[in-house]
Amino acid sequence: PALALERVESYRRRFPSGHFMDEADALEIQSLAALGRNDEARAKADRFLATRPDSPYAQRVRSAVGIKK
Repeated sequence: PALALERVESYRRRFPSGHFMDEADALEIQSLAALGRNDEARAKADRFLATRPDSPYAQRVRSAVGIKK
């Protein structure tokens, strides 16, 4: 998970308007949760779901932080 977070941060620096932001955000949330950074993961998940509730990654994000639909 720590390496995944590094890669997400690198992607964001390299491609600030990248086409894969949903994927990057979902991966970041999953990684934070896996590292036990639950408050941070939940806050990011809440923002993700508020702005992109119909994303193909929404269920993965919910599952990562324990949100039942």
